[in-house]
Amino acid sequence: MRSAVKGNSVSEHPLLNLLIVDRSQPDIELIVQTLRASGYLVQANHSAWIKEIRNLIDYRPLDMILVRQGADLPTIAEIHALLEASAQDVPVIAIADDLRQPPVELLRAGASNVFVLGEPDHLLAVAGKEFRHLQLRRQIKLQELHIQETEERLRILMESSRDAIAYIHEGIHLYANPAYLQLFAYASREAMEGVTLMNLIRLEDRDKLKRLMRDSMKQGKVTAPMELTALDSTGRFFPIRLTCMPIRIDDEPCFQIVIQNPFETQGDSTLQVEEPRTRDLLTGLYHRKFFIDQLNKLCANPQGPSGAVLYILLTDCRTISKRIGLEAVDQLTGDVAKLLQQVVSLREVVAHFADAVFTVFTPETAVDGVLQLGERISATIKMHTTQTAQGLVNTASAIGICLIEKTQENASQIISLADQACESARQSTGNQVQLYTPPAPRTGTVRQETEIMAQIREAVSRERMQLLYQPIASFQGDSIERYKASLRILGEDSKPLPMTLLAPVAEKRGLMGPLDKWAILKALEALAEREGKATMLFIPLSQNSILQRDFCKWLEKRLQDTGLPGSTLAIEVTEELAETYFHEIKVLREQLQAIGCGFAISHFGHRANSEHILSNLAPDYIKLDGELIEQIVRSKNDVSHQALAAITEKARLMKTLVVAADVASAPHMASIWQFGVTLVQGDMVQEASPQMYFDFQQFAG
Repeated sequence: MRSAVKGNSVSEHPLLNLLIVDRSQPDIELIVQTLRASGYLVQANHSAWIKEIRNLIDYRPLDMILVRQGADLPTIAEIHALLEASAQDVPVIAIADDLRQPPVELLRAGASNVFVLGEPDHLLAVAGKEFRHLQLRRQIKLQELHIQETEERLRILMESSRDAIAYIHEGIHLYANPAYLQLFAYASREAMEGVTLMNLIRLEDRDKLKRLMRDSMKQGKVTAPMELTALDSTGRFFPIRLTCMPIRIDDEPCFQIVIQNPFETQGDSTLQVEEPRTRDLLTGLYHRKFFIDQLNKLCANPQGPSGAVLYILLTDCRTISKRIGLEAVDQLTGDVAKLLQQVVSLREVVAHFADAVFTVFTPETAVDGVLQLGERISATIKMHTTQTAQGLVNTASAIGICLIEKTQENASQIISLADQACESARQSTGNQVQLYTPPAPRTGTVRQETEIMAQIREAVSRERMQLLYQPIASFQGDSIERYKASLRILGEDSKPLPMTLLAPVAEKRGLMGPLDKWAILKALEALAEREGKATMLFIPLSQNSILQRDFCKWLEKRLQDTGLPGSTLAIEVTEELAETYFHEIKVLREQLQAIGCGFAISHFGHRANSEHILSNLAPDYIKLDGELIEQIVRSKNDVSHQALAAITEKARLMKTLVVAADVASAPHMASIWQFGVTLVQGDMVQEASPQMYFDFQQFAG
């Protein structure tokens, strides 16, 4: 919902976290009101005490610091020193009563800019410029981080590739991967120094290779494979298939050379050549989408599916990443991928499902056999140690197993059940391999589902449905009134039916999709009646709607019919759905952006892949899981606090707003206030009701 400053004005109400170093309350209020009147959503703190200022810099998200010049106030140099000590990039702007003190002295002391108090246009021009530059610096920093991560992943991919890959500049090898060195019988890259590409090709074939490289440079694209005869360091001749592609490294023209050895044994390498789009870049294993697609094909077998799925979570990856970095995690993940290929047999299918998660399909149907496979994998991972540049790392695993023939679900639901068993194993202090046990069959279960469906259909036909609205309050004086809209279905006695029982049955029978649409239509009707009030409704979306390809087209048409902008809605999915249907929801997120709708992920922060989901889906809002907040309240160790701090800081850098959901008491809110969370939803604010009546100003700071 926040956007950049344009020129000297602001667009779409950007949030500005402000620290004012001053003692004059009237002057502080004048500055805040001037910025708010111009469209900023100002979250202001003020202090004149250096210790308190240090705490605010260390523990509060800040976008700008305004420092009043005065004999009894901290100096620009002191504030600048505090920022340097905390390694933060925050512009410091000097507040001058007049310009008798030359601005150059303030700039030399560490000020980014200066404005004269009492001149609102001067304040807005300076604040707009510095805020715009700060946002650009943060964007550059985020992009640099993404580039570093991408380059590191590519390096690891090339190092582990079975294809021989090299980069050539003016005939000299700039880089050669291990497969390339092995192919030409060189012990190290140092041993290849001074060896040109032409030295590795038989004399009679060198002109062919030169023509190939010239053609590639002219066309600017990868060439078709060429059959050549190569020469290794021992003098042995052997056939190769070589492709080249022109690239640039440090702005210098180079070639990427890829060589496949036609004598390589058929097997996994054949799969990689025939199915390049099914492979994960980091590990070389099958990727998530391919695994789900193949499992769905198995479930569609008219003879009935059989086998089992193992969901393998590396439990220490998050700790390793925070302690020594992503590179170590990538190396460990690559090692575990190789271990899995060694442990499983050829009849099993292994996939890299998510950052720290692998999945295995086995046709084994005997419970003992599947459990033995899980135990074997668990023991192998636990005993392995990876050597990284930062030191030795290892990890344990939690493994959940779902027997396919015990369920009547699709691929994503089977994986979700295996994930549930994995979570049970993770929380267990004993066995780290657990089998999903379906609920004991009860007499009349099918009849109960039929009765529930009849209740839902009757409620729909008799219009015994309504939306409940629960406010999402802002502590930063936000002009937008936000509500979570929830569907409620009433029985014959006009009392609410339990949605925890109704929703799973409706979803299983495919009825939640129409119910989602009914809720959206009622929400749009309610919004149309609130003319003059900037209101946003958060609408939960079910699995049925997520898998409906034309959902966003339908939503866009409904918005056009009502004349309401997409920004009045924020479509909300749970983190569990975001993880299970990651690719589908990524497409949904892009479609929602195109029509201007917000996107939120609820029950967030309590799963192993939370940071991966946040980075790749880039939601407008994340709603912290109520259990996570409860854990923060009860916990006395720093691990959970550090995890939440990392999530909220990453969200802040990505301009994702954080909502504390299911907050039932003031102590819960106080426990997460320190993390810069300023949006809160729960019974502490107000219970859900059929009307949107709430005084948001009572929570404004």
